[in-house]
Amino acid sequence: MPTEEGMGDHALVVTRPASGKPDAEAIDEVCVEELTKSFGGVRTLDSMDLTVKTGQIHAVVGENGAGKSTLMKILAGALRPDGGTIRFRGEPITLESPAAARRRGVGIVYQELSLFPHRSVLANLFVNREPTRFGLISRRET
Repeated sequence: MPTEEGMGDHALVVTRPASGKPDAEAIDEVCVEELTKSFGGVRTLDSMDLTVKTGQIHAVVGENGAGKSTLMKILAGALRPDGGTIRFRGEPITLESPAAARRRGVGIVYQELSLFPHRSVLANLFVNREPTRFGLISRRET
């Protein structure tokens, strides 16, 4: 999908069954507090806060270099923040890797470098995680 210049180039997807709760009872799915990240001497994220509740949709927009991609990569486990707290469903966590994020139901699809550009976002999320009758296929040898 083409994007406008300066817009985000990623889609972050949090997979979770619908809770059926009204908005007043919606829980915080993702909560970021005081998130910081620097590359060299350049601070990309500076004490950033974000809360996404069940059923909410947010757009992250900004100029090139504003930290959109950095935020998405941190939430997907591809980068580690320098500081701050990330909570998923109220639990403080450290995402060691994209696999750790996927285990919590969070994945990222890179729009520009998508593995299969003619497949849907959902289909790309399940590449190497194909669902089976008894759950996801384990690639580990037993």
